Amino acid sequence: MDALPADAVMVFDRDGGLSVFPSADAAAEWLEAPDVADGEYPDAYTPDGRVVLVTAPQGWRGPVVVETTERVDEEALERRVTAYWDRHGRGRSDAPGVAETAILLLEK
Repeated sequence: MDALPADAVMVFDRDGGLSVFPSADAAAEWLEAPDVADGEYPDAYTPDGRVVLVTAPQGWRGPVVVETTERVDEEALERRVTAYWDRHGRGRSDAPGVAETAILLLEK
């Protein structure tokens, strides 16, 4: 994969793990409402740094809602991606950037 889907979503779990989805709809289908309601996924972004809200408005029984906002926080996204790679033994100079990380994880 050479290019990111236009609406890709990067979802971080509370342990620093990262899942990348080709779209908000794909993320909403894969994420489980009980986990979302329990705060398992505190941060999500588009690869360009827009903040994505991941909620379960009806609690553990309801659907997961994934909404991209207009708010941008590229610095927070970069910090989260750097921390993700630190957990996997790659130093800051050796770690892929945000877009490359998203592409790598989408290919898995």
